Amino acid sequence: MSSKPLAVFNIDLHKGEDGYYVAVCREIPGCVSQGKTLKEATDNAVEALFGCLQTLAETLPRPKARHGRSVVRSRQVALTAIPA
Repeated sequence: MSSKPLAVFNIDLHKGEDGYYVAVCREIPGCVSQGKTLKEATDNAVEALFGCLQTLAETLPRPKARHGRSVVRSRQVALTAIPA
């Protein structure tokens, strides 16, 4: 049985003038990394993406009661890397 990913992020790889590959996540401004090889750049980009998402999650406000109702449950979910 195949499960759908919770989220999909696009990482564009460019070759820089210095020979390094630059990896840019289209969906998160400022989420950029690099590496000597395509694999290294991709691995570094995934690590940077998780760091960006963790930072964003920590800065978002916590859920509050809405319309006089209290929050019944809050859950944390973990995203895992999907093999290419």
